[in-house]
Amino acid sequence: MIDLRLGDIYNEIHKIPDNSVDLIIIDPPYDMSVFGDIASTGDLFNKPSMKKLAENADGLRSSFDYKILLNEFSRIQPVWNMYIFCNAKLLQKILAYLYSIEYTRVEILVYHKKNPLPSWKGHYMNDMEYCLYLCDDKNSQLDFGDDPYVNSSKLYQGYINDKHTTHPTEKPLALIAKLLKNSSKEGDLVLDCFSGSGTTAHACKILNRNFLGYEKNEEYYKESLARLNTQCQGCFEL
Repeated sequence: MIDLRLGDIYNEIHKIPDNSVDLIIIDPPYDMSVFGDIASTGDLFNKPSMKKLAENADGLRSSFDYKILLNEFSRIQPVWNMYIFCNAKLLQKILAYLYSIEYTRVEILVYHKKNPLPSWKGHYMNDMEYCLYLCDDKNSQLDFGDDPYVNSSKLYQGYINDKHTTHPTEKPLALIAKLLKNSSKEGDLVLDCFSGSGTTAHACKILNRNFLGYEKNEEYYKESLARLNTQCQGCFEL
């Protein structure tokens, strides 16, 4: 079952039944400054992806209320089993909050972009994003399959132009598939509160996971539906 809905998760999450979700994967707004985090070198902003990023700057700056959602996640999951993508700024905020409530089972994964955008002069290149994995320390859902050495690596490398939609922050399909394989099994229900480009839904359909997702941007929602209707066959090299 792939259930992708048009709506704002903050208005909808209270409708999700208690203890009904097996895995959560979210890529929330990073509260980023578009022109502070991304270079404007040469004709970079003439590229379609950069125009899209600039057009949607307000959405990308939207705050992610992790306190509200983490509280709800505790209700809808029997045990915490979730991935949260973030940049360095959001990473610090979430970690500070988790430590303040004495929650300590946090693992930090890294998505390394092999072809990042150029950096501002005097700044390191913005070639990494982070992904927090939160789970119950005594009841971890991790299963690294028949190749634990490879599958348990916290580093994933990919290309940012390997995209299926016009969404400016779409994640690689193989990256999401890796997380699904490591932390869920066939038939599990996976929640994505900020569905965006529909990558998690796409991976769930291929890997026989049930999916519930929310996206408040109607353009991205329609793109995701089209993607699911046309591109849901394939395999992964993880």
